[in-house]
Amino acid sequence: MDARPALIEVRGEVILAILESTRSLGDEALRILGRHGITDIGQGRWYPLSRLLAALGEFEATMTDTTLYTIGHKIHRNAVLPVEYGDFLEALAGIDEAYHLNHQGGDIGHYRFERTGPRQARIISTSLYPCEFDRGVVHGFAGRGRPAEFQRLGARHDPEAPCRRLGGASCTYWIDW
Repeated sequence: MDARPALIEVRGEVILAILESTRSLGDEALRILGRHGITDIGQGRWYPLSRLLAALGEFEATMTDTTLYTIGHKIHRNAVLPVEYGDFLEALAGIDEAYHLNHQGGDIGHYRFERTGPRQARIISTSLYPCEFDRGVVHGFAGRGRPAEFQRLGARHDPEAPCRRLGGASCTYWIDW
């Protein structure tokens, strides 16, 4: 595990988003969080990120990648955001700022946004979160303000780029619309 999370904290709003996105699991999400010392969850409170990452590791080990993706996809609904984004490109460009507003206490990495074509963008993430969680975050933010005429909006993990799951320093996500 990355040594960076030792003193880093995450806002309760992020954990509340996890609970909201795992309602179908009943109380299992609360039990998993509780096993890792995350209890009495509330808005405006701060929790050790190392504990949340351990809980997400348990979600990853005992459930499917879809669970982590779904959790990440809903983060934008509860997390503290810097502004209301005008369109999906602003939302994608704003992920890094939102990420930093919801964490404190150390180096948490970044989400670097780059528009790469008329209907494509790339985000390179050095965040501390699992790959599928990150892909969900990227796809969820991309959906904010998405024009109705975009029938397809995808976020995919680049299998040719470095991957944190495989020991790389970053993961790359392509967004196509």
